[in-house]
Amino acid sequence: MGVIMQPMRLPLAHATEARPDDPSGHTATARYVGRHRRPEHTKRRWPHRPRAAQPVDAAVAAARPRPRFGERRVVQWAVGVLVLIMAAGPFLEFVRPVDVRTWLLRSCVLLILVWYLGRPLAVLLFRQRERKHEATDPLSGISVVIPCHNVQPTIVDSLRSVLEQDVDCPIEVLLVENNSTDDTMDRLFAIELEHPETVHVLRVRPSPDEFPAAVAVNFGIQRARYDVIVRMDDDTTLAPSALREIVRQLRRPGIVGVACNLRVANPKATVWTRFQSIEYMLAMELDRRSQVLMDSIVCASGGLSAFRRDAMLDVGGYSTVQSVSEDLELTLKCQKVGRIAMAPKAIGYTSCPPTLPKLLKQRVRWGTNGTIGASLHVRGFFNRTYWSTGMTGFYGLPTKFVATVRELLPIALADMLWQAFHLSGWAGLLVLIGFPTAIQLLQILILAPALVMRQGLRYVALSPVFLFVYGPLLTVARFVGGIRAAILFVPSKRRSRADNFAASASEEDVAAMGLATELATS
Repeated sequence: MGVIMQPMRLPLAHATEARPDDPSGHTATARYVGRHRRPEHTKRRWPHRPRAAQPVDAAVAAARPRPRFGERRVVQWAVGVLVLIMAAGPFLEFVRPVDVRTWLLRSCVLLILVWYLGRPLAVLLFRQRERKHEATDPLSGISVVIPCHNVQPTIVDSLRSVLEQDVDCPIEVLLVENNSTDDTMDRLFAIELEHPETVHVLRVRPSPDEFPAAVAVNFGIQRARYDVIVRMDDDTTLAPSALREIVRQLRRPGIVGVACNLRVANPKATVWTRFQSIEYMLAMELDRRSQVLMDSIVCASGGLSAFRRDAMLDVGGYSTVQSVSEDLELTLKCQKVGRIAMAPKAIGYTSCPPTLPKLLKQRVRWGTNGTIGASLHVRGFFNRTYWSTGMTGFYGLPTKFVATVRELLPIALADMLWQAFHLSGWAGLLVLIGFPTAIQLLQILILAPALVMRQGLRYVALSPVFLFVYGPLLTVARFVGGIRAAILFVPSKRRSRADNFAASASEEDVAAMGLATELATS
């Protein structure tokens, strides 16, 4: 039967639980740094050895993929030249007199066009191509951790999609129940009886001021057997090759995490889910893949993502503060010890809110938690030494805040043109409505050949309503979330300094676990 354990919050600096049954020889380590952070010069990088001391094998070096025409450098230089041109605008008046207002208008127009047309063009030109290279980092297996709270019958479909994966390494599934008020444990025990060798049921009891899902995943991470942790929600289903694509990315040198391609499982439910399918397509296929070009992925979605277990233990796991976006905060912490890759073909389907009140409530919460989670790493803005590699502080985090008002950018551009040319009547109305729609359609048209999953294309006819109704509603929800984040930021920052990775068991718990297992087997 399943293991039912109550986690303990030990006031120790380090608590280690040895696991002799783990073939990889890992130990589950819970770190408690209290109010004292580890100094910057002593922070570990991934791997845990100085880079200069790492031996370089000729076979390993030959197996590494060669740079793809230097696309990251090309994009980075292009962005730098664009910023330089805009900054040098006022100093070029001696060539052609231009007032400041005109320069600002041209700069804003140029930025918006680059945001809407330059990014999809870069993704199209420098999209990731499949490469066959020898695996340089062997993996012991995959541990799929699923937090379960009042699970629906869809948990059976989620579990089936995991067990039917086409992957060449062993899989275990940890179902961690947390604060359920129904018969969730009975359902999970029944599932475990059907798959006793693969599925294991755990129970955790988070405190009221903790985020239950994060506590449950941390609890599962410590008891995982393998060195790859896949975190997914209990309503997420996987494409048949999702785990194989994740493993392919994690076997690359220096990769500690993988962001996946999350899509809508119920796109035909309501018009709001159709809008969300367009939004997810642009967020996953455009925003995230453009971040890959700059090596600056900001958030690996909690609905489906994967990390190396050692890296998660090193950074302290998921934050259990309720007002912090745990997936975004963990991704940024892992960016400090390694690189985050993306597997566009690792597709997962998650259920989305079908009604407007539930949608707005979700987005306000995302806006609040995401703003606080990103603000905890405010020292990383435009700071190269804060991150292990890439342009996270120069591209990822700044564009994270720009994305808050991204739906209003084409409308703002149309309003600029309307004021610049003094349009009125039908011509002005045509510019205000037609121009943003044309920009949106042109963006999708450029991106279409590079799409891995084309779910949102079938609803492209809803683009005008998406721009002028759905987009402003999301912007208002994010704005409200930002205001809440400003109110909650100070206490959240204090709380986040203490590492809440606390799920180690005492000797009495271990004895009780053994007794429960013995009674269950008898």
